[in-house]
Amino acid sequence: MKQLSILLLRQLAGMGIAVMLMLPLPGFAAGPEPYPLGEALVTLPEDWEITDQRGDAEVDLVGPHGESLMIYWWFPDEPLTGYDGAPPSETVDFPMGQALLRREMAGTRATVSSVFEWLNADGERLIFLLESESQDLAELETTLTPLLRDLRFVGVPLAAPTTAKATSATEQPALDFAKALAAASLHFGGDCATVDAASQPATAALSALGVAVEAAAFCPGQAVPLVAIRLAQDPATGQSGLAGMAYVRAFLAAGRKPVGLIDLAHGVLIALAPDGAAGFSVALHDLKAANAIAVPATSPVDFIGTEGPEWLPYAVQGGNFDAWARYDAGALVVAVPEGRNTRTTGLRSASAFVHLPRPGAAESLRIRIGLDPARSSNVVFALVAPHDLGAHDWGVHEIWLALEERQVGMFELTLAVQQKVQARIPLPPAADLAALEMQVRPDGVILVTGDQGRVLLEGRRAEVPKSDAFHVQISASATQGVATGLVLNLLRFDTVPFVGGGDPAAVLGDVPQQVVLFDGASIAPHLEPYNSTRLTFADMARFDVGALVLSLPKDQHTGEIGLFAPEALVWLDRFTDGAQVHLRVEIDPAQTTGFQIALSGGLAAPDAEAGKPRYLLHWRQTKEGTLRASHMIDAEVGLVEVTPAAMPKVVELDLTPAGIRVLAAGFPDDLLPWPLLVDGQGLRLLVTAKGDAAGQPVTLALRRISLIRTPGAPAAPPEPQIGVEPLPVAQIFPAAPGVWEPYDLSGMNFAETAHFDAQGGLIVEKPGKYERPRAGILSAKPVARLDDRLASTPYRLALTFDPGQTDGFEALLSNHKQADMWGDSSVLHLSLLRNQQGMRPDDWVLTLTQRYWYTWTRRLTAQDMAAWDGRLWLDLAPSTATLTLPGVVSHRGATFNGLAKGAALYLTVHSASAIRYGPTRMALSSITAGWVTPAGMTARQRMTLQDTADFDADAFLDLLNAEVTEALP
Repeated sequence: MKQLSILLLRQLAGMGIAVMLMLPLPGFAAGPEPYPLGEALVTLPEDWEITDQRGDAEVDLVGPHGESLMIYWWFPDEPLTGYDGAPPSETVDFPMGQALLRREMAGTRATVSSVFEWLNADGERLIFLLESESQDLAELETTLTPLLRDLRFVGVPLAAPTTAKATSATEQPALDFAKALAAASLHFGGDCATVDAASQPATAALSALGVAVEAAAFCPGQAVPLVAIRLAQDPATGQSGLAGMAYVRAFLAAGRKPVGLIDLAHGVLIALAPDGAAGFSVALHDLKAANAIAVPATSPVDFIGTEGPEWLPYAVQGGNFDAWARYDAGALVVAVPEGRNTRTTGLRSASAFVHLPRPGAAESLRIRIGLDPARSSNVVFALVAPHDLGAHDWGVHEIWLALEERQVGMFELTLAVQQKVQARIPLPPAADLAALEMQVRPDGVILVTGDQGRVLLEGRRAEVPKSDAFHVQISASATQGVATGLVLNLLRFDTVPFVGGGDPAAVLGDVPQQVVLFDGASIAPHLEPYNSTRLTFADMARFDVGALVLSLPKDQHTGEIGLFAPEALVWLDRFTDGAQVHLRVEIDPAQTTGFQIALSGGLAAPDAEAGKPRYLLHWRQTKEGTLRASHMIDAEVGLVEVTPAAMPKVVELDLTPAGIRVLAAGFPDDLLPWPLLVDGQGLRLLVTAKGDAAGQPVTLALRRISLIRTPGAPAAPPEPQIGVEPLPVAQIFPAAPGVWEPYDLSGMNFAETAHFDAQGGLIVEKPGKYERPRAGILSAKPVARLDDRLASTPYRLALTFDPGQTDGFEALLSNHKQADMWGDSSVLHLSLLRNQQGMRPDDWVLTLTQRYWYTWTRRLTAQDMAAWDGRLWLDLAPSTATLTLPGVVSHRGATFNGLAKGAALYLTVHSASAIRYGPTRMALSSITAGWVTPAGMTARQRMTLQDTADFDADAFLDLLNAEVTEALP
């Protein structure tokens, strides 16, 4: 399920919940305080204004004289010095290493730019681009230089100039390769043996940088290659310059798998390993020391308020543990005085002992944070990956919980994940802070609770964590320049049993599935807050004794408040004869005056009504005090309205292929047909408090929502009548030259990464180098011309892939012939991508999209996809598309308005990756096209479904005459 929308800038303070936000860290305007930008901390000019921000990748500013400054991360997919004819540049030393400085005049526009050699974990460089129409190059350089000098990269110590003695390899004691290998082997199972250096992919990659590989080894137990090199720069001084480039090139050459670099010049093993969203981690091991191997703790170590080797001082950005921290009466007491900078001071764990539960685990991680609320303010608790240990917590955290003073005297409790604020509430009562706990569940939900388990904050974990194990950092920070403190008596780490409510998107098997969508205690993981008013959700929502009470005040026009599913939540799997989907909604009738249940086959947004096609059930109290209940499809189709005697305690909706039926006291149980109820369809759910008339106050007390899906009988493949041939199907790929046009949208030549095999199939192998690695084929003519036959049977495009050589692909249809169909020109977009990292590696994500807004997404497990034989059927029908992986799942979406009579659709098929700059493979064997043979098709029906050129009028009249004669008595 997607994260909560940025539109939901709603605090759920009154009920103790806050919705997720997708916003940059508040409080960072241009000024002297470091601004976090990915893995960098940037000092911005104090009198400049921030004009735009793009997550943790870019910040744009405008100066007092109209100057413009862009600071952003850039993947080096072109030479650093540019191409021939580019302006001259020079290399300049800064505290964070070398940077390439370039100056250029174009008419009246002066430009000074700087690109640092240091690479972040995604292989990106940081660029400063300063431009002005009124200032000259010297003035711009005077402005830019202090920013470059004050720049800090997270976790990187101040670098000495590259000519300094500290980085001279000739003055370091060299290490013999045999001795170095013996010590390095202990880190990788002890079975490493020398191999030919030329056999290792890293050798060529490093040689291209001018780094000679002297020897190599391979460790078969852990399948880790090792190469021996000599670096001019001591690895302990950071990753700037050539060293950082060598790390990236070696890791990519190894296929993004573990690889070791043995630096013989400094006697150091540089272990590179995959590390979630960070790309890879860098661990340094001294091969000369006797204690080269450090065994980290693997079990939690509680902090009980006393000094010990498990918990070490932590101080950054002007912090001072020795001066401002002490142990007193069974607690750590930190008193940070007023002054500039954050002066962050506290503790960090000596080992990375925190392991977050993976999907499917039976227990949740519970962390008890024992604070003295009266003496603690501006406190931050953070989980930090090993390679980020010791850095300031905001820029590097995995999970971040803070009692922060966002404005002087105004405190809030905030939850963030990987620099994205997910939940925020005003300062809770002291009783909540004294009992503060965090639970991290296997389903990805993060709950922060207070007194008596009251839920304060909810969030969701990042799909791709930074590491498998984390250190703990807890500290006090003076974010507003005022004195602050921390009194910590306990950090306790344990587990509690977790019983999940099930996954409603799981592929339905042979037995019924029961899922709890909402349990009355927390909103996540399946639903999110819905609010179409201008009020704050928190002011209208609260949890009360196992129920979410939603109260909409008067004069809110047609506003609603409740819960909704941003993704399809109700999937009609195996929805054939005998199938049933049973949706049960439980409420407290004594506290409820009106509600609406909506099932939508279209768009669902956090502040808009359910999109059509949709089903609505509305039960409410009128101004006169009587009750009214009604249901309908879309705009009053099949409208039924009654006046029940009471508000129901339970409302059940039964969905079958024949229609939808309401089971509730006082409402007729007549069947209402709904054509959308078809195998594979995905429906979004909304349950809201909704009154009878505009401006009327209304309350809904929602206790529980559950779902039972029962599969139908296996459906036989559609066959025509005996003696009638199926409709023809044409192979359109492979085909003669010119029928398909190859292309590459990733900045490479098609022939570099793609080719056609001996059978004419398309093979693509894209390296992990370019954003969105797309190479594929475009049809020279439309592959589907939709006409009157669309009303009788779907048109099918059948694609066949080699599943063993395919990691991901996209296919798009458009009325316009163009390779890049994404955007407004596309009629339909589908993708099937294999996860290559994160909490669910080797799972697949299947998506159908109509432009940007109408999306049906479903996760398929590796076990589901084990049955996939490479076939994919795309059935086009009026305004609907059904994507079928035979033997796996059917996946249907509606609102495809471009699928209509008269459409002439071009097709593109290209490789795709689930990772932004990830590698991918695709092997497309064939594509066929044709109208689907209807079940029981007669010979005469077959003639009406043939192409016009194949129609035989005389034969058709003969068949019609035979049918009429047969029907006569």
